[in-house]
Amino acid sequence: MYQSIYEYARSRDISKEKNRCQRKIACYILLDENGVYERTEIIPKKNRSSSRCPDVGKYYTAGMASPVCDKKQTIFGDIKHDSFIELMKQGEMECNAFQAVNSFLDNIAKDDDLRCRVLNEIESIKDTEFISFRIDNINLEENSSWEEWFDHLMEEKQSTSADSFFGVSMLSGKNTELIAGKRTFPMCKGASAFGTGVSLFSTSHKKESGAACAFKSYGSGTEACPMSIEEAETIQAGIEKLMSSEHNHSDDFSILYWFDEDVPDTIGPLLSRSVSQKKKDEAKEKEYKELLESIISGKEKNLKKDGKDLKYHIIKYNVPDKGRFSLSREKSGTYNELAISIKRWLEDTALESKNNSTMRLNNIWSLMFGLMEKKDPQDKMKEIKNEYGDSRDKLIDSVFMQKQIPYKVLQLALRQIGRSMVYNYYNTDDETIKARYSPWTALMVLKAYLIREGEKMQKKLDTENTNIGYLCGRWLATMDKLQSDSQGDSNSKTMGQKMYKGCTKQPARVLNLCSENKGVYLGKLDPGYRKRFEDTFGEIADKMPQGFPDRFTVTEEAAFHMGYAQQRQDFFRKKENKIEAADNNNAEADEGGNENDR
Repeated sequence: MYQSIYEYARSRDISKEKNRCQRKIACYILLDENGVYERTEIIPKKNRSSSRCPDVGKYYTAGMASPVCDKKQTIFGDIKHDSFIELMKQGEMECNAFQAVNSFLDNIAKDDDLRCRVLNEIESIKDTEFISFRIDNINLEENSSWEEWFDHLMEEKQSTSADSFFGVSMLSGKNTELIAGKRTFPMCKGASAFGTGVSLFSTSHKKESGAACAFKSYGSGTEACPMSIEEAETIQAGIEKLMSSEHNHSDDFSILYWFDEDVPDTIGPLLSRSVSQKKKDEAKEKEYKELLESIISGKEKNLKKDGKDLKYHIIKYNVPDKGRFSLSREKSGTYNELAISIKRWLEDTALESKNNSTMRLNNIWSLMFGLMEKKDPQDKMKEIKNEYGDSRDKLIDSVFMQKQIPYKVLQLALRQIGRSMVYNYYNTDDETIKARYSPWTALMVLKAYLIREGEKMQKKLDTENTNIGYLCGRWLATMDKLQSDSQGDSNSKTMGQKMYKGCTKQPARVLNLCSENKGVYLGKLDPGYRKRFEDTFGEIADKMPQGFPDRFTVTEEAAFHMGYAQQRQDFFRKKENKIEAADNNNAEADEGGNENDR
């Protein structure tokens, strides 16, 4: 896992340069070539860009300031001030610009009026903000004459360190100086999840060598992970880049992800909460839909670089309240494999809606919100964590790696369908109930589960399906429709609502019971309409000569829900088509009458 992030950082050229760092300079002290003070220039926060500066690090240089550019409290205060003065003196033989700075520093040490004047001008600068110098209109950090001297100084510090320990790096495979002894690893910062900073690895263990070195965090036992300071900082830079970007990470699912090159992001939209919420960015929503359509149509082709498939990477991360940053559950594959997996997910969850359009589970957050048992929690994020646990991670595998639906998610889907029947979803006009207890998200989950169990499931009613659970669901839906049509409008509970839960527990007993009055209900219908029901019952019965089962397996129960819903949907669709045809005939008749009047 460290290796893949290390390669990511190197390929993007975002690895940390040895002995250098990026600093946002808040103020420049302007001097002439002789060090005579001219004025200060304070940079507004919104205009501060990162500047490349010397970095002494912290592994061999405890208590040492950085030359060229450092904090206000170092240049004008007591913290590491002597170290700063000493370094600037050391470097003036190599960098003439240092002489101007040293002359200025000598002057403010002797001239209290000048010191007060400068400090008053930079009063708005915080003690921890960085200050640099500009000599003859050239920023000191941009003057390259100090670089060779500074690198040589750092090599001397490293070579004389008592903690130096050499060995083979896990990342490069080369013999190099490893982080060992009492040194700490770099802290990840720059993202909300990191707070004030979190350590990457531990150096508190020892291996066969007897020397402390880097060890993988958590979940990886005591597997050694030796690396150099520069390699650790490269990993730090890669993680911070991924965690601070608009894409490449999901705090909700605690994952990092990226592609070998800049390609359409097929991962982020499926994880984003913004896509699943009511207030949406219309431009992003359109772009997202177009991307999904290209995946479904197969236009999102396999991408190659130098004859090799471009790859995607997904890694789970953990930032505990106390402890160190850890990585686990790494997944990778080709971009083409990812597109195929997403396409299958979208096809497996597809269902036909009432208006003949296709519904799909385009977003994992929509799925989880749709199946939540506690509908109005104060903290939805906390409730989702409580209800789903590690099933959130397993859902990632279901979408991106074609794995089966997690058992916990399957159970939540089954219970959501039960609630939709209790609250009479299919027959109510209450929009609140329809919004809270809709079974469609659950049904899309069940369809994907059944397909991944090897069952054949279609977007709409499949009269060729022979799954015993599916047939039982169709039978109950047909009996429900028959009772409703034979009795007319009624405020009482429907047969489906009364018998539904019992059918999932004891299908044979309950379905035989509710079928006892089938003949009575059929006798109340016109002969032509009655025959439609008789044909449907006959077609279903022919496919289950052994009759109704005593019990359902989990797969059969899931199929039962699908059969019931799709048979009901088919009845509804035929009714709507009949009404639409009648409206069209009436409209044509009206047009003809108006024509005759003219």
